[in-house]
Amino acid sequence: ARRLWYRAPEMLLRKKYYSFEIDMWAIGCIMAELALGEAMFNGESEIEQLFKIYRITGTPSDDLMRAIKDGSENEMLVLPSWNRVHFKNLSYPEGSPELEEIVKAYIPSRESSLMKLLELKDKLGDAGIDLLWHLLDLNPDTRISAEAALNHIFFDSI
Repeated sequence: ARRLWYRAPEMLLRKKYYSFEIDMWAIGCIMAELALGEAMFNGESEIEQLFKIYRITGTPSDDLMRAIKDGSENEMLVLPSWNRVHFKNLSYPEGSPELEEIVKAYIPSRESSLMKLLELKDKLGDAGIDLLWHLLDLNPDTRISAEAALNHIFFDSI
């Protein structure tokens, strides 16, 4: 099951063609694991892995799901509808509309996911949580490249 833990959603959904973007997803998983001390997504089956991913990231829209699946003729999965809210909203001050938006999206059904994200923000900082969002972008076409990731503000102090 461990090899599932770093697999991008498009691979779990049997996308036919992919490239470097699956490696960038795996790097995001490893970055989170280093910060948390445990795997970010530790599913024991492909469907459990997808649920663990979407519980944190939010459920992709139907259009994005079609793009992820390469227009494959397979039936669409029926998934819980979890709102997607940019992780950077965790960086806004208490009482701000941005922070309230992410809290409302995660409470009560995804409280443990919100706690995991808050722990990541504490350990990675604002820039780290933003980089993680781009590494774990559900859309492989807009997922950050290795070059862009290395130029991210997160690495400015190194």
